[in-house]
Amino acid sequence: MTEFKKFELQQLNEHEYALIVHLDNCCVECADELGYKTEFRKDLICSARKVIRERFPHLRVTVIKLMIGGVIINGSTFVPIRTVSESLGALVSWNGTTQTVLINQQDKRISFVVGSTIATVNGQQQTTPTSFILNGSTMVPLRFVSETLGLFVDWNQTTSTVTLTSKQTESTVSVYTVAQGDTLWSIANKFNLTVEDLKKANNLLSEVLQVNQKLLIPNVIHTVNSGESLWLIASKYGVSMTAIKEVNKISSDIIYVGQKLLIPIGNSNGVSVTFVTHTVRSGDNIWNISQQYGIPYLELLQVNNLTEKSVLTIGQILKIPVYKIPVKQVVSSKHGELLDWWTEARYVFSTGKVATITDFQTERKFQVKHTMGGSHADSEPLTTLDAQIMKEIWGGSYSWTPRAIIVAVDGRRLAAAMHSFPHEDQVIKNNNYNGHFCIHFLNSQRHSDGLVQDSMQTQIKIAAGLR
Repeated sequence: MTEFKKFELQQLNEHEYALIVHLDNCCVECADELGYKTEFRKDLICSARKVIRERFPHLRVTVIKLMIGGVIINGSTFVPIRTVSESLGALVSWNGTTQTVLINQQDKRISFVVGSTIATVNGQQQTTPTSFILNGSTMVPLRFVSETLGLFVDWNQTTSTVTLTSKQTESTVSVYTVAQGDTLWSIANKFNLTVEDLKKANNLLSEVLQVNQKLLIPNVIHTVNSGESLWLIASKYGVSMTAIKEVNKISSDIIYVGQKLLIPIGNSNGVSVTFVTHTVRSGDNIWNISQQYGIPYLELLQVNNLTEKSVLTIGQILKIPVYKIPVKQVVSSKHGELLDWWTEARYVFSTGKVATITDFQTERKFQVKHTMGGSHADSEPLTTLDAQIMKEIWGGSYSWTPRAIIVAVDGRRLAAAMHSFPHEDQVIKNNNYNGHFCIHFLNSQRHSDGLVQDSMQTQIKIAAGLR
């Protein structure tokens, strides 16, 4: 690891810190750096992150600042090229014949001739301060190179010190707010940690918690196993697929075995989870138990380390999550709560629940039952009359066209959208409706391709009063 002269922590706010790294001059002053080596191997940002992991594992360090010495010539700050390259994890090569320096980092490519005022960035020429050689070290214009490759640059005139600040670093913890009914055991289970993990991260001497107490949650890293999908992983941790994709900077739903995914953990909009137990009786199976408790089938498997091929035994003890979903403020009495499907709505309008649907435009009402589904709520009209009302709302025939609706269940009104077209499997047999239809909530997805349907999301926002 690159040697640092010293490092220190700077508190940015109540929960976030910056790591300030002071570089050793002997590390950056290398007289023959370009004469004999074609590639620099060390990455100061990676080294700094290692310090964070080893020395400050329970603090949220969100910024890394590298402090280095520099020289000023004609108003421009210059530093040895080794400093810039190592700071950015870039590859630097030298062409002795043409006196050309090449710097490559991900999708950026910079080249310039020592002594020239012209540099090329991804094939485009730019004017820069002239690079030069000082005491055997190649000095480059710091601001141009660093900002081109992705660092903020500050110069302190008093101390003649340059500060390079990373624009993006890894957070080492998240913050969870204790809700009513939470225990260290239930929180640890929610985040796949141990009670000792939480006590160590928060310097706790007892297991007594206070409502609204802030707990540091070490980031959860999930290693993808065979048979897992992004949806399954999101379901397991109670977060959305979109959140996992954003924090891991991936654009596709495709994942591979052995891939490590950072799971974004936070207060989940105040959602809390406790656990009860179920003792398996004769005739029980995972499906009917999931229906009994309103917990998604796949989540129940995951929580109990089971697979779809697992066989239950009488007397076996299963762990059952119990979610507490806070009521959200609504725009008006006509509108519904806007709940995320993956972390909120599917636990309020869970499988097996009967709800009263109000068509947002016509205000006509009918009853439905949530009978199946994972990516959204597959539902069926409760009776023949309910099916008839649905058909009339859609103009006399069932349709795939989404409409804004309010789902009234257990005293709550939820913003949602649905089509009315009957298709595929059904559970209710005497309602004169052959199949099921789909009710969508915020961020829910289609079963066919796993995509969020924009036309559904538009109608959901209408029901919530946001359009």
